[in-house]
Amino acid sequence: MRAYAGLGACSRQVGELTTALNYYQQYLSIALKLPDNTAVSKAYCCLGNINQVMCKVISFLCKVISFLRKVITFLRKVVAVEISNNPTLGAGSTARRTGSPQEPPGQGSGAAG
Repeated sequence: MRAYAGLGACSRQVGELTTALNYYQQYLSIALKLPDNTAVSKAYCCLGNINQVMCKVISFLCKVISFLRKVITFLRKVVAVEISNNPTLGAGSTARRTGSPQEPPGQGSGAAG
């Protein structure tokens, strides 16, 4: 039982929260089978701590996602302005060309053959 608590603590320290959660659940499962209320309370405490850490991680990730959405919106606006200022950017691979096509050097119509 203590081994699961120790493995859970180590997993938590290295950031393996799901693994830590699994170890703490196994710790609780064994503690509930024994007449040891102290072990049960410690197991629940460990599970509560992991839950708190996971909630903080989820909250942080939600903030990151929100920030990235704002960045994407901003970049879309920048690209739209750039395309409106430079029509050839919006044309893709078929960029507009003016004038006659240039001949490769040394192969003009006046070259002797």
